[in-house]
Amino acid sequence: MSCLPSPAPSLAQPWLVSPLLCCHLVKHSRERQGLEGWREVVSESDQAALAYCLPVSGLALGLELEWLDVEHREVAGILSSTFWTGGVLLLALAGYLIRDWRWLLMAVTLPCIIGILSIRWVPESARWLLTQGRVEEAQRYLLHCARLNGRPVGEDSLSQEALNKVSTGEQVVPRPSYLDLFRTPQIRHISLCCMVMWFSVNFSYYGLSLDLSGLRLNVYQTQLLFGAVELPSKLVVYLLVRRAGRRLTQAGALLGTALTFGIRLLVSSETSSWSTALAVIGKGFSEAAFTTAYLFTSELYPTVLRPTGIGLTALVGRLGGSLAPLAALLDGVWLSLPKLAYGGIALLATCTTFLLPETRQAQLPETIQDVERKSVQPGLQEEEMQVQN
Repeated sequence: MSCLPSPAPSLAQPWLVSPLLCCHLVKHSRERQGLEGWREVVSESDQAALAYCLPVSGLALGLELEWLDVEHREVAGILSSTFWTGGVLLLALAGYLIRDWRWLLMAVTLPCIIGILSIRWVPESARWLLTQGRVEEAQRYLLHCARLNGRPVGEDSLSQEALNKVSTGEQVVPRPSYLDLFRTPQIRHISLCCMVMWFSVNFSYYGLSLDLSGLRLNVYQTQLLFGAVELPSKLVVYLLVRRAGRRLTQAGALLGTALTFGIRLLVSSETSSWSTALAVIGKGFSEAAFTTAYLFTSELYPTVLRPTGIGLTALVGRLGGSLAPLAALLDGVWLSLPKLAYGGIALLATCTTFLLPETRQAQLPETIQDVERKSVQPGLQEEEMQVQN
């Protein structure tokens, strides 16, 4: 995005809208048929679009987190996102070396085939398999995982009878849909807040990438600079989510993004050094919000609705990204109006983030009932304390 010249708003919108439809396609296949559904989509649709959609929609991260314990979720989630940063940096080099756009498109698309082929060796989520009643497959994956980790397995801990009890005890939605995200109070609350958060994250991220006013850099230098700042940003996110938690980290990153846009309103575009510094700082904050949002959202939704929830938030996020170029056109009305729009939406999302529950050191919820039960527990604890007093 940052490599696009001045007419970028009109050209960038289709580029941002197409993943919106692709995310819905992959979400639909994932929730119905698991990884097998992904492979069918690969064979029936455009491979490049799917390869781009998988990391953006966050479905791959959701599958990854379901195989990890509480202590390693932060490391795996943020480490996975560094490959995005590596791609951003390599894109600047590839764009500089390959000037013909057709060959450039081929060069950046061919590596996606490796990612698509690797899906064959990715294990399905054992949690998801149990909620779907596929006990034998879940047992096979769990035993294989225990062998790889060198953990002893008791005769009864992973027996088919024990897993059958777990599977039958899960009250699952047989065919989850977007409507299931709004049927119960707590899931509805989480979905609405996440939609606002993801809209703002995409809207401000791509708005900042499009707003290159005051920067005295060419497109290749800008792409390289914006990619380089993402690495320290992810390191800071890793430290903060472990100590301050997901909610405070997400709110702080969004607030920093909003303040950056506000300060840029006070700085003249003629002062290129200040404009460049603020743009880099804002890019760091917006990337921190993006990285935290993937991890935070994956931990909020239960296993049975995680693909659906992440798919919905990805759709809303792509909507925000597709509107970012249109907001950039508001400078024809008032020069500062685009920055006010980007910063204002980020500030609104900052307040909304505080309405979400904290997920640090929390077990991933399995069912809708697990999420609803957590929202009731604080009230029950207060009542018990009052009774004891």
